[in-house]
Amino acid sequence: MKDQVRTLTMPTLKEFCKANALPVGGKKDDLVARVGDYLELEMARDATLRELKEGGAAAPPACD
Repeated sequence: MKDQVRTLTMPTLKEFCKANALPVGGKKDDLVARVGDYLELEMARDATLRELKEGGAAAPPACD
């Protein structure tokens, strides 16, 4: 995951951090770690994101 995040530019990493209420300061390695950790936590929390990471098709949301 962090290898993919590392390919992002500093402006993109900072924009992501701002949009997700994460600290924006630091070197690129700091931002990569911060964003990578955030994404991993989100994937652990959300089954749909886990399936996307694993390459599987996520089930569409149920319609009532």
